[in-house]
Amino acid sequence: MNGDVLANRVRLILRDTQSPADQGLFWSDMEIALALNNAQAIFVNASLRLGLSYLLAGLNVTTGFVTPPATGWIPLPNNYLHYVSAMVGTNQFQVVARVYQGATAEVFRNSNVAGVFIVGNQYRGILGNNTNTGVILNYFRKPSYIGLTSLGDNINRPDFNVQDFDMYIYTDIIATHAAVLLGFKEIQTQRDFKFMKHIFSYYSIFPKRLVSLLKDLDIAKAIMDSLLKQQES
Repeated sequence: MNGDVLANRVRLILRDTQSPADQGLFWSDMEIALALNNAQAIFVNASLRLGLSYLLAGLNVTTGFVTPPATGWIPLPNNYLHYVSAMVGTNQFQVVARVYQGATAEVFRNSNVAGVFIVGNQYRGILGNNTNTGVILNYFRKPSYIGLTSLGDNINRPDFNVQDFDMYIYTDIIATHAAVLLGFKEIQTQRDFKFMKHIFSYYSIFPKRLVSLLKDLDIAKAIMDSLLKQQES
């Protein structure tokens, strides 16, 4: 995914632009790229956990019909993220299968069901207690890396121009959350700033040591008398 536009949006949100009012470049391009990809991973995980799979339609792919090897176990695709559905049977006829993962798969491994078992980085199908049945696995793949031209990703990554989601998800959700993640780098919070402003204001009015820069000594004496009366009261 070409993240140049997203990086600019993140900098605008954080006011990390070079202008007379903003110093700019507090966050590096690498930091912004890392934040964008972390925000994308959080979005994908939240969509899966909350059952909002329609938001991940762009990640939906299929293995096609796969005939198992002699061991019966088929390696999961390298880009596999999470299963969607599965079918088992022959090349000409398949039925919808239940999908089991991990320890649950071991419980039903020898049962007379139509199922697909995912254990570790492998999977296998079963139909009528036949563990050598073929499988069609529909799954969500891992999202494309969000890269930046400034980091050379347009040259080094074949998925640089692959867009997985609607643009509003990138601009309104992923980029905004990336700005929140980058905000943790700030060493001074708004509360700290307000507190320091209060301290500065207080000592501007009631300094610990009064140094008069006025040439008129009568005015300086009047100011000192006024401060002494305030402290006594």
